Formats: sequence, structure tokens, C-alpha cells
Amino acid sequence: MTRHQVGRGRRRRSHTGARLVGTAYGVRALPRGRALALVVALGLAGCSRGAPPEPAEAGAARAATPALDTAVFVVAADLRDSARVPASALASRSDAERRLAARSYARIADEGAEAELVKLLADADPEVVSWAAYGLGYTCKGHEDAHVKALVARAASLEAAGAASSSAGLSPRGVFAPPIALARAVGRCATPLAEDALVSWLSARSVYSTPAALGLGDLAVRRKSLRPATVAALVAAAPLPGMDVVFHPLSRVTHGPKEAPAVLTAARAALARPSDERVLVVKTLAKLGPAGASELGAVASATTRYTAAERAEAARGLARLDDAGQGAAAAALLNLVPDQDAAFIASLRGPQIGVLLALIDALGEVSPARAHPVLSALMRLERPAGSKSDPLLSRRIDELRCASALTLALAGYDVSGLVRCAEPGSFVQQRATLKGPCCGAPSTAGARWRSWPWRAHRTSVCARPPSRPSARTRRSATRGVSCSAKRSPATRPVSSPPPPTSWSRTPSAPWSSPRASVTRRSIPAPHLPARLRRRSWIPRSPRRSRAHSRGLGLPIASRRASH
Repeated sequence: MTRHQVGRGRRRRSHTGARLVGTAYGVRALPRGRALALVVALGLAGCSRGAPPEPAEAGAARAATPALDTAVFVVAADLRDSARVPASALASRSDAERRLAARSYARIADEGAEAELVKLLADADPEVVSWAAYGLGYTCKGHEDAHVKALVARAASLEAAGAASSSAGLSPRGVFAPPIALARAVGRCATPLAEDALVSWLSARSVYSTPAALGLGDLAVRRKSLRPATVAALVAAAPLPGMDVVFHPLSRVTHGPKEAPAVLTAARAALARPSDERVLVVKTLAKLGPAGASELGAVASATTRYTAAERAEAARGLARLDDAGQGAAAAALLNLVPDQDAAFIASLRGPQIGVLLALIDALGEVSPARAHPVLSALMRLERPAGSKSDPLLSRRIDELRCASALTLALAGYDVSGLVRCAEPGSFVQQRATLKGPCCGAPSTAGARWRSWPWRAHRTSVCARPPSRPSARTRRSATRGVSCSAKRSPATRPVSSPPPPTSWSRTPSAPWSSPRASVTRRSIPAPHLPARLRRRSWIPRSPRRSRAHSRGLGLPIASRRASH
């Protein structure tokens, strides 16, 4: 092909609409779309430029900087060996390396780590300071005064630096907040000097006020008491905005008659303020004794003013107040439980069930007589139509009915409800039966099974008939479990279980059998799966083989022959 023909091919189109592109070796036809794509690709390739070359000095510096080996710090912390932590990490310019070193020393907490933590306490990084404070608080035993002085001095320097530069690391709500770490480390030392320092921070109304309340909570947990001056300072700080956290230390100690009125007044005022710390106020009321029973009962029975967690905590607090708590729990149940109300049954799908179960548990083993009618109503609570399609609601109704039946049975009011409270053989029904009073003994407080069958040799012994024709018969035998009235002897008489359809408080006729007693070696557990059944409660001596016995006898025989 001549050059003239190639030139004409550039200006000629084919019948398919493709452009004829001339090349040095001939003419090639390209579709319009592919030609446009080729042009765009060439344009982008011409516009794009590679990254500028890296300076030789920067590359050499990066190559000279070794990569941080985190495995060294992890292994040192796991082995609790402070000698494995690299000594160069304390003076490293890398914040990550110093944080790893502080974390490792805080977890190791030995004598060598303690000296290094004191050095790291002066670091400028908030996370390093937090880990160092945590480690010093953990290793405070035996060095209380020295650690408290070091922590208080560092807190003073941080407060001065924070006031000058408004450092965000001083925020008490931060993840790694040095004020909280320092105050709680001081509280873990739990000395009079530490209490004085925390009270001074609490009264200063500074960034350390809230952390000081948390530190006093740790101190109260370890010392089990607070000085009257400390309680007065906490009560004085309670009305301030955002200081409901002062009820954390107040809820950890029992208050005497002198401090109780002031604490009760502060708690009543704090209950009117919704906050995340209001559950601590409820816990504080339980530490006031009978004086806080009325307030706890009002919290437990209020359905809209308080959260379900706060109401359940109030019910658990009533369980620790003996007679006053039982009366308040009975009054709260009377307010909460209507008679076969559809809205009440629907509310059991929510957190209301937890409050009701906690209130029933607060009634104790000897429940007051005023609570028996409402417990009877709960025991006869009917499942709504179509409840089989709602297993959650059915299970919660069974829980409520069995808890009420158990409380009535322990009080000697009605024992028959333990069989009818749930489906026979279900977990809920068997658990209530096992917690209930002994069938062969009068129904009194304390005459009950206090543990599961695999611990039955400590409290009572179950009996079952030796002839078990089928597995169904063995399961049905557990519905009316028979137990002996006496507790300690290893060999106890056997009584026949009552029929599954009825529950009798008097023992049934003795079961005639050649074997007149059941020992601990044959305590049955038919309601347990096979992998949990234990046929022997007393370890048997190991059996020796004949060769082993013969080998043991040879030295004795030779010794006798020598003599």
C-alpha cells in the first residue's frame, strides 16, 4: 500500500460507521466508542503524574527507626516480670511505647514495677499518667502514705497545668482521665491521710470534686466505714448540680442514728431529680434501716416516675430490712397487682416482671398475712388465650405463679400450688418444688431444701422406688419428691412419694422393700441428664490389681524372712 492510500484512509469512513485509522503498516478500523475510550485513556495518562521522589534523608531516618515490638510488653505483663520491659521505653519519644510500658508495669505490680510507675507518673501523656496511677493504687499496700503523697502532688501539678492551658486530658468524663485515675488510686489506699485528701478535693468544688466522690466510694468499700465529717461533706455536696455521684460512697456503708436523718433528707431531695446516678440514691435508702422502708416502697410501686432498674433495686433493698421491708413490699404488691387484668398481664412482657419477682422475694420465708391474698391471686393467674404462640409470656406467667406458690408454701399458708403453678416436670415447677418445704416434715421456715440434688447429702435426701419400669415413671416420681425429716445421718428411712396429682403435707405410707434404707451412695437424681448424675457421693478406695498387691507384698515378705 502506498503512502497516498494511507492518507486517504484517514479521511474515509466504512459503511459500519467505524473510523479508519492509518498506521505505518496499514489501515485498521476502530469503532467510535473504542476510539473515544482510547483518547480519554491517553489524556488521563498524560495528566497524571507520579508522586514526588522521597528525600534520601527521610528514607534513611525511617529505615533507622525500628518498628515497635508490642509482643515484648505483652509477654512481660503476662509473665508478671518487670525485668522484661525494655528500660529504654521510659525515655522514648513515642507515646505508644510509653503507654505500653506504663500498662505493663501497672499489670505486673511488683517491687521493680513500683519504682518505674512513680517515674511514669510525671509523664505528660494523660494515658500514661492514668496507667501509672492505677498501678500505684494497686500496689498501695505497705506503702500507703508514700503513694498518697505522690498521687496528691501529681494531681496538684496537673490541676495547675490544666488551669493554664485548658488541657482536654483533665476532663473527668474522658476515657483516660487522670483526675479519676488519681482520685480512685488514692481511695484504694484507704488510709486516714487518703480520706483527708479526698474530702479536701470534694470541698474545693474543682475538677477533682466528682473524682473525689468516686475515690471515697473505693475507700468505703475497703474500710467498711466513713468518718462522720466525711459523711457530712458528702451530704453538703449532694444538692450541687451534677454531684449525685456522692451517693456512691454513701451507699457502701451503713449509717448510724446520728447520720441517718441528714442522709435521708438528701436522698429524698435527690429522688426528685432524674439522673443516671439515681439508682445509687435508692441503694443509699436501703442502708438507712427501717427509716428508708417507706421511701423504698414508694419507689417500687411507682410505675411511671422511676425506671424498672430503680424499682427492682428498691425491692431488693426491702429484702434487707426485715419486718419493715416485708410490710413495705406487701403494700407495694397490693398497689401493683390487680385481679385478672388484661393490661397487667400484657405488662409482663416488659421489665415489670423483674420488679414483681423482686418484691415477692422480699417477703421472705415467713411472709406477712396481708400479702397472702395478693399472692393467692398471682398463683391463680390465668394465661390469656393464644398464649401458646407467645412462649415468653407463658414462661413469665409460670415464673410469677411458682414464685407466689413457693412463698405461700414456706409460710405454711398453702402447699398445693407448687404442683399446679406450671406444667408438671418443667424446669420452673421442679425448681419451685426443690426450694419448697419438706413433704415429710411440717411446713415451717427453714424446713426446706436449700440446695440442688447433687448437694442433697448436706441437707436432705430424696428417695425413689428401686423398681423403675420405665423412664416415664422415673420422671413422674419427681413431681412429688419425698424427703426425710432428719438432716445429718448417712442412712435414712425411705418414704414413698405421694401421687403426682396431689400434694400432701403428711408423709405417705412407708414403702415396703427388702432394702429398708437409702445411703448416700445411692442418692438418685432422675430429673437430671445422664451426664450430671452421680451414683456415688463418697469417694471409693481404688482397687489394686493382683500384680500390684503381689509387688507390695514382696518387700514385706523379704523383710519378715530377714528377721
